[in-house]
Amino acid sequence: MRHDQDIINPGTPHCNIMVLAQPDPCQSSDEHPFLYGRVLGVFHVNVIYSGPRAVDCPSQHFDCLWVRWYDLEVKTSCNGTQKSTRPCSGVAEKRKVPSHHLDRLSFLPWEVEEAFGFIDPADVLRSCHIIPAFSAGKSFPNGGGSSSCAHDSEDWNAYYISR
Repeated sequence: MRHDQDIINPGTPHCNIMVLAQPDPCQSSDEHPFLYGRVLGVFHVNVIYSGPRAVDCPSQHFDCLWVRWYDLEVKTSCNGTQKSTRPCSGVAEKRKVPSHHLDRLSFLPWEVEEAFGFIDPADVLRSCHIIPAFSAGKSFPNGGGSSSCAHDSEDWNAYYISR
């Protein structure tokens, strides 16, 4: 029997993941089923609960991934109507893209609360190949960046999901 595994390393180009999107009441059923993120860190945490009703205080081990989330851009269906993958977030760029093109991503803006998050590694479906949209240019042409933690000095304005 063969068991496939993806190695995800925040310090390499193998840092992008895909997870199953949770159903959202304001999304239609034909929306994109996955969320994409860049893993910034892998953490192993020992937690002790010492609040009310704590009898003894054994530590619990948790693994988690610190993720910076991508946002999918709006696509156009064959009949020309717009379909947004995240209509409730209001942050997707309203750019019409023919439906036969690769899905295009960009990072959520820093000020959006959902731009960063922690997830259980068991929720990761697989790693994925995210390709920079070179024609869209770099986010920081001078190579500066806003955060050394987010490793954003090499970010591009847009990316494509390789299928």
